[in-house]
Amino acid sequence: MRCDEVRAKLSEFMDLTLRPPEHESIARHLENCEQCRQEADDLAKVMRVMRSVPRKEPVIDLWEEFTPTFEAIQNGDGACVTDAAPGLGISRVLNAIRDGWFIFINVVSISTRNKLQYLMRGTG
Repeated sequence: MRCDEVRAKLSEFMDLTLRPPEHESIARHLENCEQCRQEADDLAKVMRVMRSVPRKEPVIDLWEEFTPTFEAIQNGDGACVTDAAPGLGISRVLNAIRDGWFIFINVVSISTRNKLQYLMRGTG
């Protein structure tokens, strides 16, 4: 198995969702490839941290929750985004917001996938 194939399936490998032959093939590759083994170790660390974060159910209608804030900013009634972090340029603040949003979406997607897997196991 090639490194790019292994890296593409590392998450599934760690979640034990691969078919046994594919799982074994990746395990053999990781025994012999230091670079992929390091990437697997890094992914395992990230997964441990993500699992340690308390789970919260996402708000069903995020748009409804954020609309008043957006409207206040648009109308000039609310604080400027950079007021929350004085000294930072708007691009750094927006990058931080983008990064936080990316993490949030991934956490929601992982939580949703885990719930679906749990529900599927219960019906099988």
